[in-house]
Amino acid sequence: MTMSNPLKDPSIKLIPLVLILVSSILSIGSWHVAAQFGIQSIFYLIFASLFFMLPVAFVSAELASGYQSFGGVFMWVKDAFGMKLAVLCSWLLWVSNIVWYPTVFTFMSISLIYYINPRMSENRILIFSLMNILFWLGNGINIIGYKFNSRMLSISVILSLIIPASLLIGLGAFAFYLGIPGEIHLAATVKEMFPVDQKSAILLTGLLLGFTGLEMAMVHYENVPNPTRQFPKAILLAMFLLIVVSILGTLGISHAIPKDQINLITDSLDAIFYYLSIFNMDSLMPVINILISLGTWLSMSAYLAEPSKTFLQAVKYSGLSRNLEKSSSDSIPIRIMILQGILVSLISILFSLFKDLTDFYWMLTDLASQLYLLIYIVMFLAVIKIKVIRKTAPILIIPFGAKGVLFFGLVGCILSLFCFMMGCLPPADSTISYPVVYTLGVVSSIALMSLLPLIGLKFKTIRHTQLSKKIN
Repeated sequence: MTMSNPLKDPSIKLIPLVLILVSSILSIGSWHVAAQFGIQSIFYLIFASLFFMLPVAFVSAELASGYQSFGGVFMWVKDAFGMKLAVLCSWLLWVSNIVWYPTVFTFMSISLIYYINPRMSENRILIFSLMNILFWLGNGINIIGYKFNSRMLSISVILSLIIPASLLIGLGAFAFYLGIPGEIHLAATVKEMFPVDQKSAILLTGLLLGFTGLEMAMVHYENVPNPTRQFPKAILLAMFLLIVVSILGTLGISHAIPKDQINLITDSLDAIFYYLSIFNMDSLMPVINILISLGTWLSMSAYLAEPSKTFLQAVKYSGLSRNLEKSSSDSIPIRIMILQGILVSLISILFSLFKDLTDFYWMLTDLASQLYLLIYIVMFLAVIKIKVIRKTAPILIIPFGAKGVLFFGLVGCILSLFCFMMGCLPPADSTISYPVVYTLGVVSSIALMSLLPLIGLKFKTIRHTQLSKKIN
């Protein structure tokens, strides 16, 4: 999901821009879904990169090119479709992250618990307590206005991504080179390499969550010299790097862990531990767990305020709620972030009470994906309306002019819509007893979350009308 660097650099060249784009979405925590495909993950990772990541990147950069300063999802949608839909998208961006946060902080908590005692990693009370401590620590630091510098953010990327990914890929490749038997079989048929079935389509929805967040990296657009030339190059290089690293990392997990034993929460840790054990280096695992947890916490803490800032922008422009407008001198949305913390804690309570942690983890991942896909559907339609139908701004980034905008916009919109519909179904191999109840739960949750800001705007209009009548 969204893991962009909130800091601005006065001049960002090609290679740093590529790294910003890659680090905004690449995470070992997102490889667990792809690992369930086994050798088929190669096809799905390439497919998702070409027909989802590429449209998101080009469309986001194209929309960002029309603003003197970073407009973001709120301004893009507002200019295309008006205030109501812009508020809705900003709200969905904020809520989708709230739904997603418990999954990330659960991963952090289990990583630390592994350090103490691997057997304690299923202790619900311990996971719940540690998850809330870590989240509120990061949330609180943002509320008081602490600013993360570029050095700390670089350290977070090294600890949470580069070190574990290097271990997973390097040790996995070495194990494969030595001929150590694994759980993945490379001798696959054409049908196995390019599967088309309901189970794969449902998993694809969860996979796309790992490709979301590139639009947040467009905050750097105005800091890139000659962006109309640099951004297309950077996007293509980032996509190539993303595909290569994701495929190698996913295959590393698939080689170590059987498909039916992959744990959505701890699979990357399990795979690293497996390879370290093979080479008699398992004593390093506690240190690695601490480093991963620290790096993930730093990167998440640096990001926690970003969706709230976008929602604050919508609240102020629309007058949705005066109670939520309060912000610090550093533009930190204090009340929104406190509300964010309360909602995350409430979700974590449900998380700890759920019968199967893995199923609830998937449900949260699925719901976060669904909410984010709704935003992207609107965003893809927005670029078509602004750049092709209205022609109120020139096409600067997407190649082939209006045809290119139509292609990326429609391809991204169709895939997002398809995955949104498939994401309403439970995974085929889940332990959920009543699939219909699962589907109704997901659909009703999405409907409720989508209606809340619209109801708020309606009441605001009614209050404004009543006040006007009293004055007159």
